[in-house]
Amino acid sequence: MTSEFDRGTSPSDRRTELTLARWSTRFWAWLVDFIIVNVALGVLFAIVAMPIWLTEFMNPSMISNGQWWNNIGGPFSFAINSLVFFGYWTYMESKYNGQSIGKMLLHIKTTNLDGKPADTKSIAISSFGKAFILPLDVLLGWIFTNDKRQRLLSRAANTIVIKAREETGDTANVRYTKGRFGEMQRGHTILIAGTVLLVAGIAITAVWRTSLASSFLADNTIVQTTSIQPGQ
Repeated sequence: MTSEFDRGTSPSDRRTELTLARWSTRFWAWLVDFIIVNVALGVLFAIVAMPIWLTEFMNPSMISNGQWWNNIGGPFSFAINSLVFFGYWTYMESKYNGQSIGKMLLHIKTTNLDGKPADTKSIAISSFGKAFILPLDVLLGWIFTNDKRQRLLSRAANTIVIKAREETGDTANVRYTKGRFGEMQRGHTILIAGTVLLVAGIAITAVWRTSLASSFLADNTIVQTTSIQPGQ
């Protein structure tokens, strides 16, 4: 929404008003993306792993001890998840006017500080924070950059998140609005809860995938080392 302040001023004194997206709205957009990407990763993981598991099950001599997966499975799973999220957000928001699927559904978008489309480099920097260090990125953003509701790396990238229908006027004179105080308080509460759910979700996903792979490898290692004599 664009509004003029101090009627009677010259066009050069007009201010563009950009309504910043609430933290709660951004959380729901993130949650949609989180679910979509994790479902896609789960399906892809099953498709890739099933032939390997079936091959090893049918040929026990090919199975090695699964201890290596116990050692690297968690960090490996986190790295893959984070890289996929980074690629997803960078591609979607640079290709589709600052919007991922979640942002499209919630009618918000990522822009530069003037409300114009952000460049790919800026989007990549902002996406890195969401994908790899989101809890820290949000916490430091609250402490240092809350005047524009930016995460720490959003500030480094000079990006903001606004309502998708916002239009800009004079980009040299921009005013940011946040909405009512009560909405801000609810947004902070929801985002804190969302951050906790994020950490818990990542941990549960990593443990589940690690346990699943370890269990399968361990079970088949037992099959490999157990011999059955004729007549027994």
